[in-house]
Amino acid sequence: MSTDRRAVVLGGAGFIGRRVCRTMTRAGWDVVAVSRRPVPLPGVRTQPLDLCTAPVLPLLLHERPAVVVNAAGGVFGATEREMRDANVLLVERLVTALTALPWTPRLIQLGTVHEHGDTAAGAPLTEDTPTRPTSVYGQTKLRATRLVRSAHAAGAIDAVVLRVVNLLGRDAPTTSLPGRVVAELARLHRRGESGILELLALNAARDYIDVADVADAVVRAAGRPVGGRVIPIGSGTATSVRWLVHELVAISGVPATVAELEPLGPGAVGNSGGAHHITVDTTLADQLLGWRARTTLTGSLRAMWLAASEPAPELGAVPTP
Repeated sequence: MSTDRRAVVLGGAGFIGRRVCRTMTRAGWDVVAVSRRPVPLPGVRTQPLDLCTAPVLPLLLHERPAVVVNAAGGVFGATEREMRDANVLLVERLVTALTALPWTPRLIQLGTVHEHGDTAAGAPLTEDTPTRPTSVYGQTKLRATRLVRSAHAAGAIDAVVLRVVNLLGRDAPTTSLPGRVVAELARLHRRGESGILELLALNAARDYIDVADVADAVVRAAGRPVGGRVIPIGSGTATSVRWLVHELVAISGVPATVAELEPLGPGAVGNSGGAHHITVDTTLADQLLGWRARTTLTGSLRAMWLAASEPAPELGAVPTP
């Protein structure tokens, strides 16, 4: 038998994982955050483990979770081998471990809209939209989704995939365009300088949500009868990437000029990924999870800027969670 309100979050020190741990803890879960280099989180137990090399089965047998959240994985900026190891091999080993357990925890696998690849403008992505990923990231995440769904269909595990859009939020990684822009603005702010942000062409329109809303979707997916489904998680609205960048500059107050390079150029600090229109159909998330994105884009961007522009805590100080 599992411990009914215990959750193991793989990748618990990451951008999404940290927020999932906090949100599940506040919802009454006993959370264990697993990562190579644990980050202390209030009310969360941490477990150091290199998920790409160490077996996860002993940990699961010891903790006996009712829910396992896979928030680990390689993202843009990682090498092809790193993404294959983190997005495919890790999931293969996780599925094997879950199959060997004497009980059946719910696996929540975090996927990405990049599993779909290029899509027609104006066509919201659904659970059944064809998947034709063109990037290594999208291809490896799709392989993970198929591994999880296949194991669920065979009755070996109980799993749901949340296919997530582009993310905003406090401490967003610099591997994302918004994260890089905020980091560069913060650098200029600390130096009291003006500057030029050289970016690749900002022609895209993307569906963005705050990482806090993703964590809320995870909590809802933990206890609902949604096994076997792939649920798109997004706002349902495509936002101009150009607007997003200029809004970040305006919020920061930094005297920075945005220069778009066509299509590539040395020194670029970000990339919108081309002239693509990506949004998801939110109907399934509403029907199955009672979920919708609640954080406004401007509120999310303000939180990102405040976090990036705050002075570093003094030695011995406890950061605000």
